[in-house]
Amino acid sequence: MHDEPVTEIDVEARFLGGVCGEQIYAVRSAPGDCSRRRDCVAVVCPPLLEEHRWSYRVLYRLAASLAEAGFVTWRFDFSGTGNSGGALCELDRWRAEAQEIVAQIVPLEKESARLGMIGLRLGAFIGFHACAADRRFATAVLLSPILDPWRHIRQLLHSRVLTNRVVQAADDESTPDRQAAVEKRSESTELFGYRLDKEFVDSFRKARSAVVAPHNDLKTLVFDLERPARATKAAQDHWIREHSTRGLCMEHKAVEGAPFWGRIGMFDAPELREGVLEWFSELFPWRKP
Repeated sequence: MHDEPVTEIDVEARFLGGVCGEQIYAVRSAPGDCSRRRDCVAVVCPPLLEEHRWSYRVLYRLAASLAEAGFVTWRFDFSGTGNSGGALCELDRWRAEAQEIVAQIVPLEKESARLGMIGLRLGAFIGFHACAADRRFATAVLLSPILDPWRHIRQLLHSRVLTNRVVQAADDESTPDRQAAVEKRSESTELFGYRLDKEFVDSFRKARSAVVAPHNDLKTLVFDLERPARATKAAQDHWIREHSTRGLCMEHKAVEGAPFWGRIGMFDAPELREGVLEWFSELFPWRKP
C-alpha cells in the first residue's frame, strides 16, 4: 500500500479530434511513477462561457491534486472554448464530443482502469449525460451542477441585456415581457465575448432539466454549496429524487464558502479538492503491490 503522496507528476498537453474534425485541447496529468497509479482515470468536464475562464485555475489544481493521489486525470476544453478549435455548438454535440474524447483517451491508458467523470456547472450536465449509460464509468462527481440549462442561459442573457441596455424596460413592464424581449434579442447576441446564434440558444431550450437512465452501478456525488439559490435547490432536490427512485446510488454533500467557479473563489477551492479526493480515494483504494 502507498501512504505517501506522489511527488513527481507528468503533465502533457495534446490535441484530440472533435466530432466534426475540430482540434480539442486536452491536458493529461499523471503520477510520474507508473507503479503509483490507481485503477481509475478521471475525466474533467469544464464549465462554459465566463465560468470556464474563472474556474480554470481551480480545475488545474484539482487535476494536480488527483495526480498526486495516484489518479491519471484528463481535462479538456470543449470545441469553441478555451484553447480548442471550432465554434460554439449545440449541447447535444458537446455531449457527443465528450463521448468521443473518452473513446480516444481509453486506448491511451491501462485497459483495466475504470473511469470517473468530474463535471463543473454546465460541464456536469454535459458530462453526466455523456457517461451515464457507459459502464466503463464507475463514478460521476457533479460540482454545483447546472440541472436546467435553459434557465441558466436565460439568466445569463437577461443579465447581459440589462447591463448593455439592449432592452429598455418600462417601470411597469412585467417580468414575462422582459424575458420575451430577452429571448427575441438572443437570436444573435454576444455574451462574454462569444457569439450566440439562435440554434445554440435553442439547444438549451430543448435540454431543460432531464432525467437520464444511468446504469445502477454509477456512484454519483452531487457536491454543492450549503445555501444555493431557492430555485436551484428545488430543481436539484427534484433531480436527485427522480434519479434515486430509479435505483441510482446518489449522494449529496454541501459546503460553506464562495462559489468555487466564480471570480471570488477562482484562485483556490480547498473544499472542492478535499471532497473530490476523499470520494475518489474511497472508491479506488491503493492496490497492494
